[in-house]
Amino acid sequence: MNSELTMPTKLSFKSNKVMVNGDVMRAAIFARFMVAEVQTELTEKYYLIFYKNALIYGDQLDKVEKGSFIDKVLNEGIILDQKHPLLPVFIPVTALVIPAKNKLFNHLQRNYSLLEIPCIAASLDSFFPPEQLAKPIENIFFHYRRNGSFSNAYQSIHLLSGLSPSLEKISDLLHSREYSSYSRFYATSSISEIQKRTPYLQSSIAL
Repeated sequence: MNSELTMPTKLSFKSNKVMVNGDVMRAAIFARFMVAEVQTELTEKYYLIFYKNALIYGDQLDKVEKGSFIDKVLNEGIILDQKHPLLPVFIPVTALVIPAKNKLFNHLQRNYSLLEIPCIAASLDSFFPPEQLAKPIENIFFHYRRNGSFSNAYQSIHLLSGLSPSLEKISDLLHSREYSSYSRFYATSSISEIQKRTPYLQSSIAL
């Protein structure tokens, strides 16, 4: 094998106004998401989350919590280790900037649809407490419910609880009678039937 294919894949990004350089140890692709594990020269490990090829957020983690979204992706996604010839194809060559934590959700609201935000929020449970993630999802849920879009209201919470098991408590919002038909549909229908009715969920249900 050509030695160039086994050279470390480098990634540079700015975190809290500090430039960080590291080697990508592995990347995992899951539906529209990618998680990149980056190790710095000081052996610090950062986990960066991408959605549709755009960096969403990332930070240093001492360990990946079992049951988190990152854990799910690393165990169920398509893994590209550091020697995989396709890894450099998925890693940006230009330096990235991790959004400020206190401005992240405003950024998401400006750049993504209301149904995408719950999906993205589910991927951030390693970096934010559940209560902080639940708030914008509840706002979207009640927005759809006030406007009579019960299907979208259900989808917003269904996406969140399905993608991130550690946030399943928010599914309590779905236990009212008005969502019983949607609950039965998701519980009893095949994946192909769900995809026909809710095409947005297609990439989130299966790889």
